[in-house]
Amino acid sequence: MLLIGGTGVGKSMLINAFGNYCSFKTLSEAEKAGGKFSISSNFEIFDPQTGELVRISTEPSSPIPITASTDVGQSVTRKPSEYVINYENTEICIIDTPGLLDVDPQARGTSTHDRDNKNLNNIFRLLWSYNEIHAICVVMMANQNKLSDTFQYILNEIMRRLNTSANNNVIFIFTHAASVHFQPAAIQAILQKYLTEQNLKIPLRRDLDPDKESDGKGNATIYCLENDSVQYLAERKNNIPLPYGFHKFLADTNWSRSQKSVDKMIRYVCGLCPLPLADIKAIYDVHYITGILSELVLETLKCDAKNISTFEDKVKEAKMMKTEVTNNPLAIVKFQPRVQTERVVRTALKRWNVVCEGRRCVTFVEGEAVYTKICCEGCWSPFVYFCASIDILGTCKKCGCDRNEHQWRKTKSEIVIDTCTLGDQAATTVDSNSAKKILGDAIKKCNKRLKVYGEEREQMLRTCAILNTYMKENVLIQSFAVDEMKRKLEYRIQIYQDAADLQPGVNRGLTKLQDILSQYNECLQKESNTKITAADVRPRIEELCTKLPLNGDALREAMEAEESARLQSQQETRDQTY
Repeated sequence: MLLIGGTGVGKSMLINAFGNYCSFKTLSEAEKAGGKFSISSNFEIFDPQTGELVRISTEPSSPIPITASTDVGQSVTRKPSEYVINYENTEICIIDTPGLLDVDPQARGTSTHDRDNKNLNNIFRLLWSYNEIHAICVVMMANQNKLSDTFQYILNEIMRRLNTSANNNVIFIFTHAASVHFQPAAIQAILQKYLTEQNLKIPLRRDLDPDKESDGKGNATIYCLENDSVQYLAERKNNIPLPYGFHKFLADTNWSRSQKSVDKMIRYVCGLCPLPLADIKAIYDVHYITGILSELVLETLKCDAKNISTFEDKVKEAKMMKTEVTNNPLAIVKFQPRVQTERVVRTALKRWNVVCEGRRCVTFVEGEAVYTKICCEGCWSPFVYFCASIDILGTCKKCGCDRNEHQWRKTKSEIVIDTCTLGDQAATTVDSNSAKKILGDAIKKCNKRLKVYGEEREQMLRTCAILNTYMKENVLIQSFAVDEMKRKLEYRIQIYQDAADLQPGVNRGLTKLQDILSQYNECLQKESNTKITAADVRPRIEELCTKLPLNGDALREAMEAEESARLQSQQETRDQTY
């Protein structure tokens, strides 16, 4: 069971509640045993004797006074973690995840929710080690009463990473249910409105008789739980006196209702057909591949654009010399039958580099944008939001740019210079007829190379268009599928446009990017009816590499370097859950 939700809804507390509801029949029995806590949790309470605001823990200790400097309200979970709970004869593996919107979405540095994207990517890295999952549990607060932007954002980020086969394995858990007397009408109406507007076929069914014992035939997808039982057990474990006016009967009632809900939920989930993760992995895989491939293709096309200009200039030079020799057989021309070309080489790094791609940190060399600002080299943190160079507000201490303008890389790109030979000898060492032949051959070779560059450009853009079309057609919410190639192109075009009046030669690079975007849009239209499956994704990449005589080997090596870095990152994420 995978738990996903916003910060503050009580996912970690929910796991502790699961453990107690599954281990003890009554609240009194749990109290006598000291409770069961899979996750160490803190609670802020008013001391009934002193009236002072203090913090207690599920691990018994003296209450700690709350000060202005104490961190309150942040997510307990900082990375995906696994917990195993036994219930009767069933072993339940629960995957807890970091809360979304851990920082105010209006705060500086979080406008594009970069931390949430990293959290969700880490979740999918962990899921990579499973073949199937029974339930994706969306956790919400039962007393929520409006469709806020934050609420929609959380649901969108969850749903857009699922594929269309996940409909029947999504369930909803409403925490703090006692605040609405276990009748979450408002939040259910909000949720139904959202599902209808997004055309999602996820069933929304609530148990009509929550006090009835489970008969094993329930089909509810909404379950209501009260998390305060965990705080009650923690207070008793810390010998905190009961507050004035406390009614044990009410606490027992909330426990009984929640325990029955957990029992029904476990029985329902156990009866579901497990959701194979192959398709969800494919969504994540394609999302990752298209992101990397789009980056590689843009780097490659950037080099190709310079190479094309070089060969075009060489053709002009050779034609002028050929005309000169034709008009004057005695003329002496000096033609160098060699051309220097550029190609991108991407190599794996042992540690992460945090690279800024913000507009303030971009530099222009001969009119081309260059990203060389490494804000943290050889970073030891496995997640970008733990990097020592990023402060708590999401601002880089080194460059001042927002976190979402930084890329977390375990590879580096370098430009390698090659020499292309157009002939065996220079035109100055032979007679006019030989010179014309050498120049003519050089023109043919240059035009042939230019044709290959054009064909490879078309092939790379077509492949990116096909993969991005696959993403759009297979995610649960098609309107939220992000076309990585288009996004990267439009972002870079905006950077060039902003610098056009300040940097010399930028307009030429801007025109190249606009031409690539225009051609890419044409490829999207041409490939809109091309259908591929998850199994076709990798062969498409292999096919791309084998069909590119000039850039194929470099692309393959770059993809292998990225894949090696990803597998290492997945293993690191997996290792940190234990």
